[in-house]
Order: sequence, then structure tokens, then C-alpha cells
Amino acid sequence: MCDQLTVLKSLFVAKEAEWIFFVKIMEKCVKRILSFFEKNLIFLESRRLAERTRFTPAVSSSASKAMRDKIRQWKLKYRVELSLEEIAVYCNPVLRGWMEYYGKYSPSSLEPVWTQFNSVLVKWGMRKYKKLRGKTRSAKMLESIQQKQPTLFPHWQIGIGKSFS
Repeated sequence: MCDQLTVLKSLFVAKEAEWIFFVKIMEKCVKRILSFFEKNLIFLESRRLAERTRFTPAVSSSASKAMRDKIRQWKLKYRVELSLEEIAVYCNPVLRGWMEYYGKYSPSSLEPVWTQFNSVLVKWGMRKYKKLRGKTRSAKMLESIQQKQPTLFPHWQIGIGKSFS
């Protein structure tokens, strides 16, 4: 009787270990299946929402105007004591933030802002250097700087806002 009892106990412990192993595997499978359906459900819901609202994530006209006003408030064209690198250090955090926030889905919608910024740089160059008194000369100088240092401003890095006229 004692031998049978130990054999039954060992069988029960072995079966219990197998059962626990089986349950753990099933839990992993269920988690994978649930995460798959959850991801697909979120995707389908966002797609349905986009179809219902026809929303295009771009910069609103009021936000674009506010950004251009901010560039004007900096009064960079009068800051002739600064070098172009110092202007970059001063402006890049704000420009990069605008690009990451507003330009994530539609970078081309920021084109008026980058054009405004580039025109301010042209005016700064005209005031800073006597040889660059004309817009064309200043624009050509900035275009050459852009080709030599494309990482100086964030919108130069992605190739948007290339016009300096």
C-alpha cells in the first residue's frame, strides 16, 4: 500500500507540473492573440475615424500666422552682431519643435514659415555685410552656406524651404 501511495503521489506531482507548464504556455498564447487583435482593432478604429471625419493633420492658418509672427518678433534682421551659427543656436530649438509637432504628417504645410524665416535671413545678411546689399547677393550667399552646412537649420536638413528669394 505504501508503494502504491508513493507512486500515486509522484504521478500526481508530475501531472501537476505538466499542467502548470501547459497553463503557462496557454497564457502566453492568449496574450499574443489578444495583443494582435488589440493592435488591429486600434488600427481599424483609427481608419474608420479618419474616414468619418476626413481630417487632414496639417498646420492651421492661425498657427502658421502665429509662427510667422514669432519669427518677426525675434527681429533677427536687426541682430547684426550675431553670426549665422549663433542665430542657429538661438532659433533651432523652436524651429525643430515646430517641425516635429506640426510637420510630422504634412511637412510641406510649413513651407510659408520656412520661406518667412529664410527671407529674414536674407535681410539679416544684407544688413550685416556691405557687399550683400542686394537681395540676390544675400540669397546666393545663404544658398552657398546651405550647401556647405545643410545641418545648420532643421528645415535645411530635410530640404524644405530652399528658396531664399
